[in-house]
Amino acid sequence: MDSPDHTEPPSSSPALHSQGSSCEESPPRTPFPAFEPASDPVTPPNQTGDIPAPLSCDKDRAASYAQSGVQNTPISHATASQINTPHTRKQIYPLLARRDMEQHTQTISLDHWVHSVLGRTPGEIESWATIFTQSKIILQEVVIQTAVETYLRFGGSGQEKLLYGPFCTMANKVLEVARLYIPDLPPFPVQDLLFCRNDPVMIGSGPLGAAHRSPDIAVISELTLREIQQREKYKTTKPQHATTGITWTDPFSFIEIKLFEKERDRLAKVNEAWKKKVPVRTLIEAPNSEASSTSTSATMHHHASFPDGTGHKRKHAFASDIAIPSSKKQKVKRGQQDDDPSPLEKHETPPEYYEQLASYGLEMLSCTNGTRHYFFQCLIAGDIAEFWYGDATGIILSTKISWILDFEKFAAILVAIACCDHGRWGLTVPNLIPPAPQNNPSLPPVSLEGYSTTMQHETYGEVTVTLGSPIYVQYSLVGRNTCVYNINTAPEIFYGPLVIKMTMQSVLRIPEHQLLTLAENGDAHHHLPKAHMWTNRASEWRSKDGVHGVVFPSNESDQYYEERTQCFIVFTKYLSLESVLTPKNMDYLFNQLLDALHDLRYKAKMIHRDVSLSNLMCEMRGPARDIFWLILNDIDLGSVVGDNGEPTGRTGRHRTGTLPFMAVDLLQNAEATHYLRHDFESVFYVALWCAAKLPKPVTSKDPFSAWEGHDIEIALANKKTLHDDGGLREALESTYRLSQDFKAYDWWLILMWEVFVDGKKAVQDRTKKRNRQDFNRAIMADIDRDDLPEEVSFDDETLDGIVTHKNLKDALLTARVLLKKKIPDLI
Repeated sequence: MDSPDHTEPPSSSPALHSQGSSCEESPPRTPFPAFEPASDPVTPPNQTGDIPAPLSCDKDRAASYAQSGVQNTPISHATASQINTPHTRKQIYPLLARRDMEQHTQTISLDHWVHSVLGRTPGEIESWATIFTQSKIILQEVVIQTAVETYLRFGGSGQEKLLYGPFCTMANKVLEVARLYIPDLPPFPVQDLLFCRNDPVMIGSGPLGAAHRSPDIAVISELTLREIQQREKYKTTKPQHATTGITWTDPFSFIEIKLFEKERDRLAKVNEAWKKKVPVRTLIEAPNSEASSTSTSATMHHHASFPDGTGHKRKHAFASDIAIPSSKKQKVKRGQQDDDPSPLEKHETPPEYYEQLASYGLEMLSCTNGTRHYFFQCLIAGDIAEFWYGDATGIILSTKISWILDFEKFAAILVAIACCDHGRWGLTVPNLIPPAPQNNPSLPPVSLEGYSTTMQHETYGEVTVTLGSPIYVQYSLVGRNTCVYNINTAPEIFYGPLVIKMTMQSVLRIPEHQLLTLAENGDAHHHLPKAHMWTNRASEWRSKDGVHGVVFPSNESDQYYEERTQCFIVFTKYLSLESVLTPKNMDYLFNQLLDALHDLRYKAKMIHRDVSLSNLMCEMRGPARDIFWLILNDIDLGSVVGDNGEPTGRTGRHRTGTLPFMAVDLLQNAEATHYLRHDFESVFYVALWCAAKLPKPVTSKDPFSAWEGHDIEIALANKKTLHDDGGLREALESTYRLSQDFKAYDWWLILMWEVFVDGKKAVQDRTKKRNRQDFNRAIMADIDRDDLPEEVSFDDETLDGIVTHKNLKDALLTARVLLKKKIPDLI
């Protein structure tokens, strides 16, 4: 149950195996004590992908860039697309669920999902379910019976939070029974896997940021659970108010349980069906009997939950509700069900619950330092469960199953989940070699630090690249899933600091290293980053080699699926713009930026398409390293254009840009052609953002919250007000008050913005002329006139010659005269 909040790869080898092949050979499970939140245990489902082992050979191409003779300075990278804004449910839902889920989600059969994601054939699942059915062991287990009955009782009364504990108890006991009774069961790679209640504990951000959220149930290693308890933040923080030291890298997966009002009637029918399904009990203990006490104790052994943040044990709500209310022998008549629940296909899940589960997937992919290649989890509405898989290419849902009415099959799927190794949990990143196995191989790794790969350098040949600390992870669900790490190389290929950028690039797009090579044709390459080595694994590893390739064999034409390939590029490490920006150099650097974008368009025939604060870097040049040189980073969303400024090649399926800095035209029309003028408009938004927020805002209220909230409609409405006459001037006096350091830049910003306002007026005039023209043409057609007026011509790329490089430079040149009076040492 989520409450309002603020805001991948094995730690050992990719193939982790337990020591024994049976339950008796596994180390004994220590009961984890129950602690204080308010309700019961937790359990999430596991899911995995049918992804082959990474390729052993690496056919990297040699880099074509010669080494630079310029010494570079260290960088202080800011997190990119998300900006430094806390994330809330309201902010995440519109961006993530409504767009990514609607456009990139597909449903397949449950058997197909289990086979594709968990790697277990329908025959295996059926055989395990048959063992459970024929032996009746699983239904005779008093712990399982009691947990399911308790779940149904609380579900019928609408007490959602009281469902988490019984579900966890049931799931953990199923895994225990499976180890004992399924012959030739593969060993569980994570031997201490637990389904554990999480809500109301907040799962919080790591060093790179994340939303604070509270999934209902976590699938987690018991060893991790105990280690979390020792964290100082966990001991001192109340879970209801903020993160308690648990991060998104800790659990393997999550389960979300929901109850609808309309589901209560269904659960009542399911309850009757369950009573007919379970074997007749020969002895039902009285609530206060010694036998009942023993039963309760056994159940608590299978109930795990996070502590309350103080380290105190909590009164176990589930234990007090577990006793069977009758001491008599109860017999249930067998036979045909008179009151079957409604068919599963008629069951509709409210979209906001999908959005909520998808937001957990967003955090798992984006806030785990690139350690997760994909995720899988489970959504349960009453008794109806559906499983999820998600990666950079999209989301795959399974058809639904009643985990109570089809209990044996659901139990078999839980066993299949427990049979997943780190690779199937999405924790094996292709083409990266993990460091030597650590002492606790069951723990998910916190980052990719220590992982390595080999690449080819044109001078040094094969180079070993070892990842250091993480710098940046892209905050997105479907997309490139970009992450950037500091690196060391052996042999050393450059005397300055280096980074590696790892992305899941769409095969529809030109690879970034090719765009950089094309840009060498003009002066624009002087403002682009230096690439030393790259690997485009289009022929060696693509997403079709994994789960999506199994689900969509003809994936290139599937509307839900955009084929992606893994790309590594090693760059020189630069300073972030915001770390060097001052009133003295802002005019100088932003003039460079306009020049770089203009040269890119007219000399290299390319446009950048993602001008944002995080993509603007700086290098210190000159003998004294005192010349600020702007670097236009992250060109992989760029496109090659023709003479008319329109793209000439394939550009992928996504609207491009970083939301806070995207032009108004692109926000209100996803099909709009991305021109150079849109990049120029983004330049203005970056400048305004810097002038109002650096080095610190005038007020504690963030003036750009409407831009940074991941809601396109809100950002659009807010930016459109600036296009009104005097809109920016009024905004600078109220909403976007410039910081004390950059107060002199008010007219600089106003004069730049007037160019875009004039452009909008030209569009309005063009619309009036075309409306008038259409009217005249209609009249003349009616009276059979042949001399119809010619159609009004208009240059969309520059808004009829208004939003151009020259006009913007002239505006800044005029503003510079005013600036020099206030800032005498202006560069």
